Amino acid sequence: KNVSLSLGTKSVLFSGRIGKGIQQSLIELAEAVSLLRAEGLDIMLQIQSPRSAPGIINKIISYKCVTVNPPVEYEKIPGIYSRSDILVIANDFQPEGIKFLKYSMPNKVPEYMISGTPILVYASSETALYKFFNTNKSGHCVSNQSTKEIADAIKLLLQDSDYRETLSSNAVAYAITNFNSKNVRQRFKNLLLKSAQI
Repeated sequence: KNVSLSLGTKSVLFSGRIGKGIQQSLIELAEAVSLLRAEGLDIMLQIQSPRSAPGIINKIISYKCVTVNPPVEYEKIPGIYSRSDILVIANDFQPEGIKFLKYSMPNKVPEYMISGTPILVYASSETALYKFFNTNKSGHCVSNQSTKEIADAIKLLLQDSDYRETLSSNAVAYAITNFNSKNVRQRFKNLLLKSAQI
């Protein structure tokens, strides 16, 4: 992965389920991208979602800066992640959203990390998601519910090439070490053996 920016319109990508615990954060993300476009930045928010509640997606696509991509075969997802300029994982900040996703780690986390594309995490500091990325320095974390902070984070990730490279390198190295199938299978086997001895 070459972490240099794409030519032309910059792409911020959210991929995955849109529903409970994710609705408000995506609206705030769209508002942040709208602010950046108003400042003259050529940028779009891309949504790659296999399933979305109609009411939620209709609110998000009301923003002119949002494009909802058509569904694609799973084999094409890695290329989509690699061609994006920023990948976003977002959780809502309302108490019910935090409660619903507090201990959740999305399946896309390893896929995001191995793509090499810099990751923006928008989530409460109470969540496992925030703690994971903050601890491993493998994504830029925004833990305050703030459209301005999201916009500032996007600008930082687009403008600071050294920071992009650091986040990318950290994420890829962690994914290779901890998420490759051989290591995961061995850890799972060890856990089963340990459990059987109790």
